[in-house]
Amino acid sequence: MVDLLTLKSLTKTMRVLYVEDDVNIRTEVERYLSKLFGHVLSVENGQIGLEKYRENHYDMVLSDISMPVMNGLEMSKQIRQINSNQEIIIISAYANSHYFIESIEIRVSGYILKPVDYHQMNETLYHSAIKINALKEADDFKHHLIEKVEERTRELQQSLEHERLLEFQRIENYKTTIVSFIEMVERRDTYTAGHTKRVAHYSKMIAEAMGYSPSACEQLYEAGMLHDIGKVAIPDSVLLKPGKLNPLEFKLIKEHVNTGYEFLRKIPMYESLADIIHFHHEYYNGTGYPLGLKGDAIPPLSRIMIVADAFDAMTTSRIYKDRMSLHDALKEIKALKGIQFHPAVVDVAIEVLKGVKLDDR
Repeated sequence: MVDLLTLKSLTKTMRVLYVEDDVNIRTEVERYLSKLFGHVLSVENGQIGLEKYRENHYDMVLSDISMPVMNGLEMSKQIRQINSNQEIIIISAYANSHYFIESIEIRVSGYILKPVDYHQMNETLYHSAIKINALKEADDFKHHLIEKVEERTRELQQSLEHERLLEFQRIENYKTTIVSFIEMVERRDTYTAGHTKRVAHYSKMIAEAMGYSPSACEQLYEAGMLHDIGKVAIPDSVLLKPGKLNPLEFKLIKEHVNTGYEFLRKIPMYESLADIIHFHHEYYNGTGYPLGLKGDAIPPLSRIMIVADAFDAMTTSRIYKDRMSLHDALKEIKALKGIQFHPAVVDVAIEVLKGVKLDDR
């Protein structure tokens, strides 16, 4: 059962378009939705709903099927042509296979039967809200990386003196490669985008507190942004599996560090990041992967990323696990000091991360 406070934390800034011709049902459901969403607009038929949709942005569209002027399925088809990623939820008394099949063809996000079961509605709204927030985070991630690419490109263009045309071509090739990586990550796993951005941020915070130079901190941040890029080579059936991985699947998952390393070491400007990324799953006691490095044999910046990566995994909800509280995550990191994590990094990380404010994710 979805906790209403959790649901509201995800939906409070979202806009909803609700289409229903029965005034009593419309009033009741609109009143309930208004408790969850920042803005709710309700209208009485699909034609008006389509007109309102064209005028404004809506995160979710909820609609009945049978209505005068234009029914909900026809409206949904036209909305889908405008925005192929729009979250659409059908609320209807019709339970026959014809409407289910047509709804599947339109790719609706959920189908709620009347009379409305609000527990079912909460579940459906929760899953749509999670998807919307993940896609927004992925979009932010994409634009952030593009900005970093453009910033790096500008810096390099300003420093060109000799072989200017050749160097410019190298920059353009680099930009094309990185943008391709961004698009691959975004299409595959929406979780990775937000996770990657947070790992980069936490890593830089810890490095700064440990006294690393500004250039080393920036290098670690950039490595954090790309540390899971190797996941593009992992099959969807493994990467997006909601349950426990079998030994073969886990072996495939572990390969992402080698794949990411091979990607990045071939780009001269990012060759220095490859080793940091390569070893971000090593353990202080030597039981990690890919090489089983132990203690101080693990590169210094990788030691920091190991802690940042684990901290974000602990404090982020996934399909197969709930997130830890900040207190419990820091307690877990401290318990694994000298086992999974380098003691010197843990001592600083505990102080730095205790001030982190966890968002709803």
